[in-house]
Amino acid sequence: MYATSGGPPYPGSTDLSGSYAGVLKPRRQASPTPTPSGTPVTPTPTPSPTASPEDHNSLGVFSVPVPPAGQGVGVFALFSHGQVYLGYVLAEADPTRASFNGVLKGSATSVALENTVTGEMKGRALHTITAPFSSAGVQLRGHAMVDFENNAAPEGILRTESMRVLGFKQTGLTSSATPTPTP
Repeated sequence: MYATSGGPPYPGSTDLSGSYAGVLKPRRQASPTPTPSGTPVTPTPTPSPTASPEDHNSLGVFSVPVPPAGQGVGVFALFSHGQVYLGYVLAEADPTRASFNGVLKGSATSVALENTVTGEMKGRALHTITAPFSSAGVQLRGHAMVDFENNAAPEGILRTESMRVLGFKQTGLTSSATPTPTP
């Protein structure tokens, strides 16, 4: 019988470099609870930014390679309120904190004006066991705050949406080292 000295490695790997893909989905909004009749209604403060039912009309996808050190540059597409926003993602992964952070910047051009979108993604890298299929074994879970702007609007920011980030590591970065034959 053989045993690993010091026990099994935990976590499975601290290498977060590789290619990631995921989705940006609107956060679930709590449905208001009905007030029982006969009780006085006390106004409650509304959190900022306010979410309206039409804020659920968004969905995004992203893909970004993350190098072992520094930032990776990837792409994203975000579909929101009849507009298609295309842009880039700057992302980095910190293996000591198991964090994944990114910045989104993109635009949608219509006939008369250009709408832009900017935002921040913050997530946690979670190691998973994916047997019997062999995959990289890292999932992303987090959130993003996305600002939609219109160049023609005097106030600039049209709305801010809070979105969930759900993703996974597609592949690890491969080494360019070639194996040395043994004599």
